[in-house]
Amino acid sequence: MNISACIITKNEAHYLRECLSCLKKYPFEIVVTDTGSEDDSVTAAKEYTDKVFFYEWNNDFSAARNFCVAQATNDMVMIVDTDEFVQDFDWDGLCAVVEKNCDKVGRINLNNIYRRDGVLSSTNEKLSRIFDRRLYTYTGSVHEQITPIGDNDTFGTYEAGITFKHVGYDGSPENIRKKTERNIELLKRELEKKEDAYILYQLGKSYYMAGAYKEAEGYFERATAFDLDPRLEYVLDMIVSYGYSMVNSGKAKEALAFSNLFDEFSSIK
Repeated sequence: MNISACIITKNEAHYLRECLSCLKKYPFEIVVTDTGSEDDSVTAAKEYTDKVFFYEWNNDFSAARNFCVAQATNDMVMIVDTDEFVQDFDWDGLCAVVEKNCDKVGRINLNNIYRRDGVLSSTNEKLSRIFDRRLYTYTGSVHEQITPIGDNDTFGTYEAGITFKHVGYDGSPENIRKKTERNIELLKRELEKKEDAYILYQLGKSYYMAGAYKEAEGYFERATAFDLDPRLEYVLDMIVSYGYSMVNSGKAKEALAFSNLFDEFSSIK
């Protein structure tokens, strides 16, 4: 099984070298697309791979992702962000499970490391990242989603058994603020086109990570007005984040209701 690790990057050379050095331990084909770096990201990428490409940034993450995926030699791809570092795993085991589920989308484990009020914390989540580019593509300008190609709008998933450490929220407060403001601006543009539960969730999550709990609560509330499918991986996280937003906004009693909703949704397979 041949798998290409596809990465888009911009001005994150300090993360990129560690990201690529971790991936280089395994026989991934590494494909890097730079979207306009002014630091030495390109130099760093070329230290680890000869497949380095350039894409003019146009505020559309899906377009950049799809361009990067198109440059890969292999059809089976794994998407990696610059600030994610793969942890030790069984390569043969990964190949076996990917080959067995080649028409589905593989989910990786992401261990998010972040600092809030000077305290280092972590959360874990599962994200869809491994797929056959002939069957799936990316849509959405920010917090892009994997979408089936063709008429079928649903897809199966499987656990790939690979974990990444995500350190992007453990940077300086100024860098985190800029990243959050950029995401919020792009998400609000998307929301102007269509009232969408996933975009509302991502807006709520962006405000939540910034500690703006009342704003987060408002967007989560709007999202939960939709008929949500609890099988979608973001829905349970949204319920939990909504509850914590209420707790942090001084509404602990109201937040208790979300524990029952979480139990109900999490029991649905």
